[in-house]
Amino acid sequence: MPFRDLSVYLGVVLLIRIGQTLLLAGTVRSKNAAGAAVRCVLDLAVVLLSLWAIGGIFVPKYEFGADGVGRTSWLAFSHVLGNDLGSSLSILPVLMIATIAPLGATAERVRLLPLLAFSALTGAVLLPALARIGLAFQGESVHTQFGLMIALMGGGAAALGLAWVAGARKGKFNRDLSVNFVPGHAVVYQFVGLLLLAAGFGAATWNGLHALLGLCSGALAGAAFGRFRFGKIDAGLLVAAAIGGLCAGGMAAVLEGGPANWLGNGGGASVLAGALAGCAVPWAVMVVETRLRLDDVAGFGVAYTVGGTIGTVLAALTRHTATVGSYFGAAAVDLAIWALAVVVFGGAAVVIGKFFAGRNQFRVTETVEYDGVDLSDLDVNAYPDFQQIMIKSHHLRQL
Repeated sequence: MPFRDLSVYLGVVLLIRIGQTLLLAGTVRSKNAAGAAVRCVLDLAVVLLSLWAIGGIFVPKYEFGADGVGRTSWLAFSHVLGNDLGSSLSILPVLMIATIAPLGATAERVRLLPLLAFSALTGAVLLPALARIGLAFQGESVHTQFGLMIALMGGGAAALGLAWVAGARKGKFNRDLSVNFVPGHAVVYQFVGLLLLAAGFGAATWNGLHALLGLCSGALAGAAFGRFRFGKIDAGLLVAAAIGGLCAGGMAAVLEGGPANWLGNGGGASVLAGALAGCAVPWAVMVVETRLRLDDVAGFGVAYTVGGTIGTVLAALTRHTATVGSYFGAAAVDLAIWALAVVVFGGAAVVIGKFFAGRNQFRVTETVEYDGVDLSDLDVNAYPDFQQIMIKSHHLRQL
């Protein structure tokens, strides 16, 4: 972990979820804002507890006997009160990065239980196990590049898979194949959330400065894309471009003490990757909506997938190795982990979605979607001035 003090580290990591919560709450419509925030909090609870109870099995821990010889412990929570808890929590940032994408992609139309089930599976098995597999291949710690690659590619694939099973929001697509723009209710929340997310991401991950460089170049490229394509800056696409740049910059960053690349260790690879992602992500968002007909509300799924892929490819192409064989060998390992994350996470998301959909427990009813999940899940009106005046509170309907 970048911080030796565990309490400071946890506080910094929490900035990631605070930023994600604000961003998602601002992206959805006002009648779903409170529900989106509650889901972000419950997702954090499920992810951390599943990591503590089960997922920590895959993170190296050691018990020392009376003879001073280290022995690996396979009981995840055996060190919950010990210093070794930090080795499990080093994977927490990438867990939160991965699980927010399905929440954002399925916002406003999917029930809470299927999303929490996938979050539990991710924290308990999917990401820790795949990170341990990457550890066996690359010999790096679970919070460095390959862990981030699994989080980005896995989270993006899961988000798009769940969005495909759920279908689009009512009124998103027309019969003539045109797409209706459904704006979020608070654009300022989106940008404040983006900055908080970037602060936590940059401070809690290795070479976070390079990731922030990717965000900056991605934001500028996204603004330029909007001006060129629409004649003005599109706020939603700018946020997606900045997230894509953050992901690409983090993936292309050179590890401290790790292999260098021919662009140098000064962040050149991250700036280039962020700029490429800043142009590619907005274009991909439009293609996913208009061609694939997928309704990724917050855009995390597309930003993770495109930005993570660009950063992975650029890092592989610019890697400096001693021999040609080791160059292609390292690239093959990157490609294998990339494909494994996409297949495992995407497949698991589709299976869970189909399982709950087959029992009519996946998507909310048309009435709930129209009224908003705030009333159905929480019985509150977070923004009453923006709600339909004919909607009554749930408990009043029982009278």
